[in-house]
Amino acid sequence: MELNYAVQQFLPGTHGVIDGRLSEEGINFILGRDLPQKIEENIEEFCKKLMSKTDLKEFNDLFWAVHPGGPAILNRLESHLKLRSEKLECSRRALMDYGNVSSNTCLLCHGVYEGGVEERWRRRMGTCLSIWAWDYI
Repeated sequence: MELNYAVQQFLPGTHGVIDGRLSEEGINFILGRDLPQKIEENIEEFCKKLMSKTDLKEFNDLFWAVHPGGPAILNRLESHLKLRSEKLECSRRALMDYGNVSSNTCLLCHGVYEGGVEERWRRRMGTCLSIWAWDYI
């Protein structure tokens, strides 16, 4: 896999919405209840900015690898962007199989892709939207 272009955006009003602490037990995160709403309010413009570098115009044309933090974020993305349910299938599967594993979810999704979720993605990979929680802190 090769990365040709990346976009990062900090969301207004999110200071303290994600709180991560390193301890002897590992990294502990506390996600604010308003995180799904903050992402929903900003995701469309973020995606359009990323897609402006491609010939793709529809959100359903992207391969989605989303670190959800929980099902509420996935539900809001799917609803707000009118995504077909299969678009977030690998993110939901990673959440179901492994739980909230931080940003590793995106790597798991790409691994699912590499393993052959759908043959058509193998032929068309090139534009992919990976949303990592680190982008929203």
